[in-house]
Amino acid sequence: MTTTPPQREVISPVLSPWQDSSYGSPNRPESTEPVEDISDYELHGRKYSVLSSRPLPVDENELIHQKLLDALFKLALDRKNYLCPQDIHKARVLDLNSRLGDWCLAVGDLDDTCEIIGVDIAPIQPMWVAPTVRFEIDDIDDNWTWGNRFHLIFARQLTYTRNLLKLVSQCYNQLEPGGWLEFQQLSVEPHVGSPSRDRDDERLRDPKDEHLGNPEDMLPTLKMAISELNHQLVKAEDIECVLQAQGFQNVKHTTIEIPFGSWPEDERKKHLGIIRQAEFKAGLEGLILKPFIEGLKWSTTRVEQYQERLLAKLKSQRAVSHLSIVYAQK
Repeated sequence: MTTTPPQREVISPVLSPWQDSSYGSPNRPESTEPVEDISDYELHGRKYSVLSSRPLPVDENELIHQKLLDALFKLALDRKNYLCPQDIHKARVLDLNSRLGDWCLAVGDLDDTCEIIGVDIAPIQPMWVAPTVRFEIDDIDDNWTWGNRFHLIFARQLTYTRNLLKLVSQCYNQLEPGGWLEFQQLSVEPHVGSPSRDRDDERLRDPKDEHLGNPEDMLPTLKMAISELNHQLVKAEDIECVLQAQGFQNVKHTTIEIPFGSWPEDERKKHLGIIRQAEFKAGLEGLILKPFIEGLKWSTTRVEQYQERLLAKLKSQRAVSHLSIVYAQK
């Protein structure tokens, strides 16, 4: 890729610059303590990566959110790491949004003959990993320069991108013939009905108090805000269309309904709903803060009011989210 990430040691008895003597497990981090280095800058009370314009934080609160998100995916997918029929024995695998690195480590545990690269915009992954797993710090929206092609390219909850068509095109070019690309995407907004189709931009940009935090307005408001920052909100239906347009074959789109809250009577669904509610609450500020302040020109106080009202309105309704798994073959 165009930016050369800082090189980080794997399987080494020497402590890395990001690691101190209190670091324990050679396979998993014992703490979600954020990394303090040149890759962070503070804005609106949150920390962001200097390596990317992607408007998502990389601080302690976001790491907690990622832990909840990982737990939700594991439960919803019965601990399956991917659904496409790729054999990973001796395969080269690329994770486009590795975050804490859990997916890479889990796939590496399945087969120690595969080679796995996890890419993220911040160094928040474990320092000590298997020899077949490595992490690179970079922005996948930049031009790719990997020499080898991959058998499986994977992306989980890639919320924002500068250009989805370019991203999928780079995936296609970087895949081996017959290789697979899989996206796992949880809808950012819980549904309590159909999303608002009212494209009154001024109403969404500056809602009256009685409309502030309406769940049905969340999706169009967020899409408007993120477009002002020259990014796209990644939606499963858009992924499917772009895969087909790019020339991928055997496109499959599977959807799992995820309750929001503890209202389901079924115990498994109730558990899913409780985790989803906690995950949404933990990640909401990071999701909307920069887009709403910089894209819609809202004040921090206005964003806080929006969060409070949205969460209150969702709590009183039987909302659901949708987890989409979209995969296709080159």
